Amino acid sequence: MRILTSGLFSIVFSLTFPGTAQAQGYTCKSGDFFSDMMIRQIKSSVADPASRKALGLPNVPASQVALATDSTLCNRAMLAVDTLAHSQRPAEPMPPQGTGSFHVLKIGSYTGVALPDDSAAAARIRTYAPLFLFDSRWHFVSIIGL
Repeated sequence: MRILTSGLFSIVFSLTFPGTAQAQGYTCKSGDFFSDMMIRQIKSSVADPASRKALGLPNVPASQVALATDSTLCNRAMLAVDTLAHSQRPAEPMPPQGTGSFHVLKIGSYTGVALPDDSAAAARIRTYAPLFLFDSRWHFVSIIGL
C-alpha cells in the first residue's frame, strides 16, 4: 500500500506540476572574454589567503576553478539564484523560470553564477557583474563583484 500511495502521489504531482520533473531551460554560457576574465580573477583570489577569506571562497588550488559546461549543473545553479532572489522578497511570486544562458564556474565544490550585463552599452564599457557564490549544498555564501 505504501508503494502504491507513493506512486499515486507521484502521478498526481506530475500532472499537477508538469514542469517540475523537467529542466527549466537555463543553460551554460560558453567561454568568452568575460568568462576568461572571471576565471583569472577567481584563480588569483583563491591563491591569496586574505582575498579567499574575504570573498568566502573555498581553499582550493587554482586548477579547480573552471567554467562549467554541464547543463544540469547550470540549470540547478540558476534555480539557486532564483530561490535566493525569492527569499529576499517572499511576498513576491517566484521569478519565472527562464531559458537564458549564464556563466557558471566550479570553484572546487562551490559554484559561482555570473549575471553579466549583455546590453549594447555593456559591450562598449566594462560593467560590474555579480558572481553569486554557493557552497556544495547550494547555501548562499557571498556575492563577488567582477
